[in-house]
Parts: sequence; structure tokens; C-alpha cells
Amino acid sequence: MNDIGFRVTPTMEGGNLHWDFPEGTVIVKKVYKTPKPAAGEKPIQLTIMVKTPKDPHAQGGWLWITRDLPDGKESVFMGNFCITCHANANEKHPYGDGNPREKFRDYVYFVPGETIPARQ
Repeated sequence: MNDIGFRVTPTMEGGNLHWDFPEGTVIVKKVYKTPKPAAGEKPIQLTIMVKTPKDPHAQGGWLWITRDLPDGKESVFMGNFCITCHANANEKHPYGDGNPREKFRDYVYFVPGETIPARQ
């Protein structure tokens, strides 16, 4: 995540934290060929979220982008594949901490400063 994203400050809404990442936030996830990459292995793809709510291609305020590293090809997701999955971050879900209190996390599963407790 870039510095802009790390400056996010949640607000309280209905007794719950509400995260709204600032415009210009960039979050990058590296994707490897296998689930357990070898030491020094290079990623094959980047998946990128860019908070840009005014962009006509934004969904939920975010652009959803993939960049294939071998050829440098970059694509903006126009369908609902990314946002459909990431909408789960805003409600109870089976990933990470499960978001048991259903905090609005602005489509981001792991937000800065949140402690992810061990699952029971």
C-alpha cells in the first residue's frame, strides 16, 4: 500500500469502525506461479486497486487492475469479478479475521493497524 493509504483514519458509524480510504490509495498484491513460491522467486502478476472514485471505470470507488509481469500487459477489470469478491471485506466472510462485527472496510480485507485475531 502506498503512503496515502496508510494515512487512512476510520470513523465510527453505528458503533462500528468505518474505513474510507483516501483518493489516490494504491494497494498492490503480488501473484506467484505457485501458492508457496521459492525463495527469490519473482511474481508473475500484480493485482492492483487504485482508489479513484471519479474515474468512470471505478467500481465501489476503486479501479481494479491486473499487470502481467512477463509481458507488461495491463488491464482494467470492467466486469464485476473483483468487486463482487471484495464486497465480502465489508461484511462477515470466511477470510482473514472473518470481520465478525461487519465493519465497512472499503473493499479492503486487511486494513492498516487492525490486529487480525486468531480464528477460533
